Amino acid sequence: MAAPPPPTTVLRGHGSEVTTLGFHPARGDRLLSCDAGGKLLVWDVGVRRPLGPAVPVHESRVLQLRVDAQGGLVYTQGRDGVVCAWDAGLDRATPERRLRTGCYNFCRFDLHAESRLVALPGEDVSELALWSMDADKPVLRYACGPGDRAGMCTAVCFLQEHR
Repeated sequence: MAAPPPPTTVLRGHGSEVTTLGFHPARGDRLLSCDAGGKLLVWDVGVRRPLGPAVPVHESRVLQLRVDAQGGLVYTQGRDGVVCAWDAGLDRATPERRLRTGCYNFCRFDLHAESRLVALPGEDVSELALWSMDADKPVLRYACGPGDRAGMCTAVCFLQEHR
């Protein structure tokens, strides 16, 4: 098997390992990156430099970054058990919405942007919880019945309807 090609560019700016990436919802020349230290950087891809200092978005490792082009929001999930919704301008130090989900494992959330629903494991790792970004508690919890053999939830995904 052939070795992978060398990178054409390396973006340096994080103080710890990069854990997730996404392009800005309105500006395709902006790359968002989050790291194991809970920080987010916004990059100008054209000049290959960060636009400013790293912004702390979580108290610990950021697991997931999702962008919602229609709503102009950036969503982050940290190992601190919190999912945040940020204005895509990222010009404020506080999120627009903060959900304390109690999910501390490594499963990344999924976002259904149209309905502002977030799916991720519940506090019990064998449970699935659906959260509305507009509520302070899950709108739905699904747990296996008594006697069912269940393990840890390791992946969640909304199935997108094709029209």
